[in-house]
Amino acid sequence: MNLRNPAAYGKLKLTTYTVGGSHTRTNMETSSESESAQNTSLDYLAIGIPTGKLNFGLGLIPFTSVGYRIEDQNNDVSNRFTGRGG
Repeated sequence: MNLRNPAAYGKLKLTTYTVGGSHTRTNMETSSESESAQNTSLDYLAIGIPTGKLNFGLGLIPFTSVGYRIEDQNNDVSNRFTGRGG
């Protein structure tokens, strides 16, 4: 199944499912501390269905991701990092 090319559905013989996801793990460390962060997201979900002469597909592809917000406090210093999309 090719989500970006609808002509590819013409060759379907069986019902086809496809799921894509991603996982990232980030390790951050200084000379005195270390932290880690993880993010898992669903990239796409689709199904292709053959119905004789006419095949079709349905799918979900997220337009953007939720983003992030990190706050770090050390003694009198506070750092904030935020982001959206991606």
